[in-house]
Amino acid sequence: MSEQTHQIRTAEPEDIAALVTLENRVFVPADGLISRRAFRYHLKKGNLLLIATQGSHEAVVSGYVLAFVRNKSARIYSLATAPEFRQQGIAKNLLAECIKRLGDMGIGCITLELRITNSSARKLYQSFGFIEYKVRSNYYADGESALCMHLQVDGVASDNGDGVVDGD
Repeated sequence: MSEQTHQIRTAEPEDIAALVTLENRVFVPADGLISRRAFRYHLKKGNLLLIATQGSHEAVVSGYVLAFVRNKSARIYSLATAPEFRQQGIAKNLLAECIKRLGDMGIGCITLELRITNSSARKLYQSFGFIEYKVRSNYYADGESALCMHLQVDGVASDNGDGVVDGD
């Protein structure tokens, strides 16, 4: 399957069951799984929730990205690709679309946390210009630390000098 067969679109309420299924396949409870109720909340609140689907509007969700939007900043909370669709550019395309849409919304800074051992995610984010700025010890329920990263979108936001970016 080529990445051209995957379409990226804004999630809709009818996608929630597929999102929960994907969430439970990709992440472990220590990651802080997103529930059906939480996905529904984020759709209603207007947070950015994009999905990649096999075909244009089919039920097979191959990946998603969720970003919390507040004022002029956003936090990428979760980015997931189904195991059978990995290495096809889906995460890269979801992240690119997410950054584009956040920039179009006037977002100046995007932050995120990832497991410090997740080298593939780290490389992906670095390839988009994300910069490491802090390690949070014992961040995950299983005790693993998180690496904090940020990206300035179009130079709108800036670091306040102590490694804290837009309220983090």
